[in-house]
Amino acid sequence: MTIGIILAGGKSSRFKNGDKALFLDKNSNQTWTEIAYMKLSALTEKTYIVASHSNLPQIKKQLPSAHIITDHPLFTGEGPLAGLYTVSSIVTDTHDYLILAVDYPEISVQSLTELLSVKNTYIKNNFTIAHLTFSHTQIQDFLENKNRRMQDFLTSIQATSITLPEIELTNHNYQ
Repeated sequence: MTIGIILAGGKSSRFKNGDKALFLDKNSNQTWTEIAYMKLSALTEKTYIVASHSNLPQIKKQLPSAHIITDHPLFTGEGPLAGLYTVSSIVTDTHDYLILAVDYPEISVQSLTELLSVKNTYIKNNFTIAHLTFSHTQIQDFLENKNRRMQDFLTSIQATSITLPEIELTNHNYQ
């Protein structure tokens, strides 16, 4: 079973237009979280949105039937790994996870499907777009060692990188 994880809880400190998760895409008339949810929910058995405490109410209004959670109290605000930890604490067993940060609204379902075809991979230079297999214990041990770098976690689970079309990988942190 593949579980989807949408990382929507970041601080958006470099983003000039407010909360990235709530940013309204003019082309689709959907927020970036809604766009990510439509893509991942089509490819996974269950999709979790890891939101912040501040954007949680709005995301719940936009996607009332979605599984929306916030970071586990042990690692609140500790970055993408906190989101992975939180979801893995709910599903508990080792699972495949398809992970997507809301920063990448242009990524296609076709590219995500390609990513799904190879286990334990991430997009080169885009560590928050990945198809990983890990257990709750693996990520807990990693975080308890005070390491919060996604790149280091990927190395620890021996994930490999693949490339996708650059046009789909524009990170909108500075929009």
